[in-house]
Amino acid sequence: GSGQLTAAVKDEQMQQQRLPSIGEGQQTRPILVHSLLVEEEIQHIKSLSAEVSRRNQKIHCMRSGWSTRYLHVDGLFQRKAPALLQKLINAAVAADAGPAGWKLLSQTHKRGRLNPRVIEHHSVTPGGALSDKDHFDQGSLVTIDVMLSRPDEDFDGGRFCTSEGVAEHEAHHFSKGDALIFVSHKYHFVQPVVRGKREVLVIELWEGRAPH
Repeated sequence: GSGQLTAAVKDEQMQQQRLPSIGEGQQTRPILVHSLLVEEEIQHIKSLSAEVSRRNQKIHCMRSGWSTRYLHVDGLFQRKAPALLQKLINAAVAADAGPAGWKLLSQTHKRGRLNPRVIEHHSVTPGGALSDKDHFDQGSLVTIDVMLSRPDEDFDGGRFCTSEGVAEHEAHHFSKGDALIFVSHKYHFVQPVVRGKREVLVIELWEGRAPH
């Protein structure tokens, strides 16, 4: 009856992974995974992004020097790159479970409830930046940033930084094919690109429905 249903709902709520508070998020550090993707995989991502553009899907923002393409719309990335998506999720789960990890994903992953919230291709050209030093990915558990360009060759500037204490920050260098994996509630920002084009793949993982 309704009592059993209520108990089932309560059990479901108890099993949900608690999101870190904003304060807890600031105590964490990103994890760098070297050479996660190879050139063929990077080109596949860029071709899917081009397909999104051809379909005239909504481009999230074209504000000065920063464009975002949603690769998850209509399940495109999930359908056309399932192995690649699983590889990226598995890398996040492994980093999270490792000695420097935060132990946020394993139970949700085991229950089959760890899903991408968004899958985005960001292209940043001179003037483009994520300048809000208190920006965080609210409601997500872990974020994966994969560098698709060659820093200092394809672009200058555009450093990914985390806010560390009052008026302090740390820049995190990652090369083409590398992934930076971090707790979504960690404050982060991107310094202005001054030359060339900086391209990254961004995936937020959460305990919620997969995007449509």
